Amino acid sequence: MANSRTKTKKPAAQHYDPVAEWEKQQKAKKSIENRRGGTRYAFTASAEIVDQGTQVKIDARTSDLSAGGCYVDSMNPFALGTRVSIKLSREGVNFESQARVNYSQPGVGMGIAFTGLQDEQRAVLDYWIAQASGAPTAEVKLPVEPEASIVESPPRDPVLAKLIALLIRYGHISEEEGKELLRELRS
Repeated sequence: MANSRTKTKKPAAQHYDPVAEWEKQQKAKKSIENRRGGTRYAFTASAEIVDQGTQVKIDARTSDLSAGGCYVDSMNPFALGTRVSIKLSREGVNFESQARVNYSQPGVGMGIAFTGLQDEQRAVLDYWIAQASGAPTAEVKLPVEPEASIVESPPRDPVLAKLIALLIRYGHISEEEGKELLRELRS
């Protein structure tokens, strides 16, 4: 009579190989970087993201930026694939684009890919990336004028006021520093 028990081989104990694990993580990281389509830079701006389907709005902050998108910190991110409109604001400069959620992790945030960028918005994005990367920003022209509140009453020297507004626009001084200089110029 044949033995009714079939022998099953135990799987060999797997040995943890930290080098193999590191190589696996590096490969995954490169794959993600290739999908992003650009170098990411640490970048903080206020973000307003609106789901195009439901019109639900999330106010959040970015943590990084690239030529193709940004990462937004949010406790309640939109689902993967959601079509959104996004508005980023930093130091009086605004950026707006249609976008798509390419990565979503509840309780953490979402990766947003910009779609259909207009030339004016591309210029803002290029300016911010130049700032974040340490590249000279003087060659990048922003399509926006300084906020009207910055030059609310005529200063004694309009040429100097215009120079201050340009320094703000090109990121050489902050908006607050510029406002303080304009207040001193008016007094």
